[in-house]
Formats: sequence, C-alpha cells, structure tokens
Amino acid sequence: MTTKRTYPLLCAIALLPFCLTAQDVGAKWVIPPVMDGFESFEISPKEDDSRFIVKNGKMEGVFNKSGAQVLPPAYNRISLHRGGWITAAQDRMQFLFNEKGENIGLPYDKFQPPYSNVAVVWKNAQCGLINTHGEELIPLEYEKWKQEGARFIFTKGDAERYYDAELQQPYPNVVRVENAKARSKIAGYHQIDVARSKAEMDLEKTYQAGYPRRTKSGLLNLKGDTIIPPLYQFGSFHSAGYLTACIVPRQWGVLTLGHKNLYPFQAERMGRWTRSGLLPVKNNGEWGILRFPKAEVVLPFGEYWEIETYDPERDIFLVKKDKYTGLINLKNEPVFPFGEFSYIEKPKHRTTLLIDPQTRKGTFYPPTGYIIEPQFKWVNNLDDSLVIFCHDTSCAVMNAANGQLVIPFTKGFIERTGTYFDLHWKYDSTLTATAAGRLHSLYDRQGRLIYGPDSVDIHVFADQTFWVKRHFKAYAQQDEHRTADGKVLRSMQKFKQEIRHGAWIYVGADRHTKTDAYYFLYSDPPGKETRYPTVDKISEGLHRVCKDGLCGYMDTNWQWIIPRVFEKAGQSKDGYITVKYQGKWGVLQNPVFDYFEQFEK
Repeated sequence: MTTKRTYPLLCAIALLPFCLTAQDVGAKWVIPPVMDGFESFEISPKEDDSRFIVKNGKMEGVFNKSGAQVLPPAYNRISLHRGGWITAAQDRMQFLFNEKGENIGLPYDKFQPPYSNVAVVWKNAQCGLINTHGEELIPLEYEKWKQEGARFIFTKGDAERYYDAELQQPYPNVVRVENAKARSKIAGYHQIDVARSKAEMDLEKTYQAGYPRRTKSGLLNLKGDTIIPPLYQFGSFHSAGYLTACIVPRQWGVLTLGHKNLYPFQAERMGRWTRSGLLPVKNNGEWGILRFPKAEVVLPFGEYWEIETYDPERDIFLVKKDKYTGLINLKNEPVFPFGEFSYIEKPKHRTTLLIDPQTRKGTFYPPTGYIIEPQFKWVNNLDDSLVIFCHDTSCAVMNAANGQLVIPFTKGFIERTGTYFDLHWKYDSTLTATAAGRLHSLYDRQGRLIYGPDSVDIHVFADQTFWVKRHFKAYAQQDEHRTADGKVLRSMQKFKQEIRHGAWIYVGADRHTKTDAYYFLYSDPPGKETRYPTVDKISEGLHRVCKDGLCGYMDTNWQWIIPRVFEKAGQSKDGYITVKYQGKWGVLQNPVFDYFEQFEK
C-alpha cells in the first residue's frame, strides 16, 4: 500500500500553494501539469492510457501520456483504435490519422475503420490496403475485399491477392490484468482456458442441470511452458501443490502441479481442501475424508450422508445424517451438537447463524458453545456477541454468549448504529419523510436508555457522539449534537442541516440571511467551524473538498492526503485523478488506491 503523506501544521491549508513546490502536491504525477487548450478530459488505466480524448466545448482532440498534443480539439467526434489509429469527424468530413496525428487518409475518398496495423482505403471506387505510415501494402486497383481473421483478401474479376496483418492484440494494461488474474488462481502459474466442443457440452448436460461450461483449463508456468494441458475442469487448489480436477462430469481426481495423478478420476464429487491437506470425497454414493498426498482414509466412507469442509484452518467438517446436521473434528468428535438444522453458517462472523427446516433463525456462539434455538424471523448484528433478534413486529438484543436479554422484546425494529442500538417504530404511516412519523430510542451496550423515545432521526458519529434531527411536529426548534451523558455540544436551527458522507454537517442556503450552503466536520469546535462549499462523497478512498476556488482530497478519516491546491479537480477514477494546477492540466495517481493492486496483490 502507498504510504500517506502528512504536512506540518504550520503550513496552513490556505498557504499550501506557497509551502509546496510546483510539482510536490502530495501524490505522484502520472502526467505532469503541462496540458492546456481544453476544458475537460477523462483517462483510465483500465484499457489504454497511452492517449486520451480531450474536450473543449463540443469539440474533441487527442493528447498522449507524456502530455503532448496529438490532435487539437477541433473535431466533432473522435475514436481511438488499436495500432495507434485515430478516426475523426469534422462537419461532414471523415479523417484517418496515425498515432503521430499524421493525416494518413488525406489522399483517399474513404476508409474502413482500421484493424491492427492496417486500414482498407478507397480511391475512385477501387480499394487497397495501407499501413500506419501511409505505405500501400495492396495497391488501389481492386473491386472488392473481405476479411477472414487477420487475413485481408482483395479481388478484381478472377484476380485475388491477400495480406496477413498482425493479429489484433489486446492493450498492454488489459494483458497485465488478465495475467494477474491468471496467476491469482495459483501462485507462480497462469491458468489457460480453451473452448470445449459441442459434444463435450452435450455430455455434461446429460449429467447435470444448468448451462454447461464452455471452457476447459490447464496451467502454464511463468515462462509460458505447458505444465498441465487444457483438458480439465479445475476445482480447489492446495498450497502444497495439489488440485482437484475432472475430465468428464462426475469423474473427479487429484493432480499435482507436475501433472502427477494422486487420486484416480473416479470420484463423483470433491469438496474444499483444509490447510493440513484433508479433502472430503464422494465415491460410489458415499462420503469420506482423505489425507493427501497419500490419499489415506481418515474418516471411513459411508458414515455420514454428506460431508463438507466447514473450517479449513481447524480441520472441522459439517456433516449430515438422517435429518440431523452437526460439526465434527478429525477425531469424529462433535464440536457442535447435532440438531435439525438446514443451515449452519460458515465461520465468518463472531456469532454463527443457525436456520432450521422451517427457516426459523437462531445462533451459536463458538467461544462458549451457547445455542439460542431457532425461533426468530430475523437475526442481525452477527459480528458482535450482542445480537438483534426479531419476531414479526418486535425485536430484542440478547447476549449470544449466554442468552441474557440486554434490551427486552419491544414493539418496533432495532438497528446497530456505532456502539449503540437504535429502537424505532412507526406511529403515523401517512408520513414518509426521514424520521417523520417514527419514534427513535437510543440504548447503550448495557441496555441503558441514552435518548428518547422521541420523533427524531439519530445519526451516530465515529466518536460515538450523536446528532438529533427533530421531526417537524416536535416541540423544540433546534437540532442537537449530543454526548451519551446528555451534554449538548451544539444546537442549530432545525430544517437547515443534514448529515452527509457520515461525518459532515451540511447547512442549506438561507435566502433571508443571504447565506450560501456549506459543509463542516462534526468534530470542529462549536463556533470555530471551517466551512467548505463542496464536499463530495467518497470515491476510491478519497473525498474531494473545495474552498475559496481550490480543491484537495481527504481520506476516510478526514485527514488531508492531497492538499487543497488545484483550481479544478475531478473524482478518482480507476486510480487516476484529473486536476488543473497553476493553469495547466495533469493527472495524479491516487495515493490510497491503485487500479492494478486489486489484481496483483
């Protein structure tokens, strides 16, 4: 991850343009601020960032990644093509340019949208083929042409001539991402996929419902050598170098990365690996557990109707027999009582969700082993030991570790907000505005009433103070910022403000006092708020914040990451930020988000 930059406090935000050098703006320049002559542009590393279209009003032009102009913004419509080609329209005229902006199509009456390194052109109703240098590869003396893959075939009467162009290559950035995706399947290897025949797909239809797979897979090493030929459907990989695979439906086996067979292709199904190399296998209609690489039987086949890996780190398996479901360890000892459960959630939350055949919900708390039997319609807040349980019209909060009630069952619904619980219920169904017709009460984790019930909307900030926005029927005329002990930090006239982006208080314009709309942070001291006219919602980890004609960027903790020094600034898109700095346009790399990192990590 990129290290965030901080700045000395003595360099106040308003003075930052003078404290920083012309190039040091808190983030790496992808394109330095050297471009002008246009109003806006977009650039993304997702496909091709070597060049991009700029706009000046309704006119378009082209610049490249070094910041140099390729075409001025003088065209109605521009399209960028592979091989460096550019097509453009100006009024009713069409133009064909190469990557240098040279008008290659000038001598010709018309041209075909280019392919790779060539383009078909016409002159006096005769066609031929040129390259990006304007050289004629096929002279303009043919009547017709057609394309078959990368081959261009020209004919005139019985005469025929062809030219094999370069294959249309994907953009380098696309190749980089696809290679990273392929390597992500298993470290040090590329997964390759080839099309399956119609007969192979028809065979799969006879074994299982649903749409058949269109590809079969293999592995290459990073040098491009074939390690496993593309013959298989891959299942799960193990870090020791094993993988499950099948050649035809319901015939699974285990391979090594050296293409050695560790288990014959005869299993009907195979589950997920555990860290220690255990694998659930279904053979001849019966489930068992094998340990690899020797394929030793560690849990005999047929003891359970179904086995799946539940916790791969601890060698715990979910097993089913008759109408009962439970969890066992490698010694076949129950680690969770068997019961009539249709679903036991995988260990992704602090509290485990249970569902019975009637879809009623309950919980299991692994540290204490306590079970709250399924009997509820909804269960929420499973990342906590304090869990919300609801029937049709009432909710409660219980400690899943011991079943103790923290907030008793009460009419309404409960939501977790910050470290509090918000109990709310509707008393006037004709009102639909935020908080209108709804009573809210705020409770702490001990079940103590902190605020309410009152006809308000409540927002809890990161420091666990909260904002009380009153219903229009409420008696008081002030919205309040409060602490849990009842202290009022600030009061403001209601209707004028709302909470945005989680931490900003937005105050609307007031025509009576002629005050413009503005934002300030909830953490600003009362009476010393810093007002910003523009604060955008988060985009790729950054908020754009503007004041006094200059914009900068804050992170999700509201710390300045890129200082407020830009006359114009866009939202982060695929890790790139377009900015205008000291009169010139440039592109910054987002310091907290890199487009390629999500694939290459």
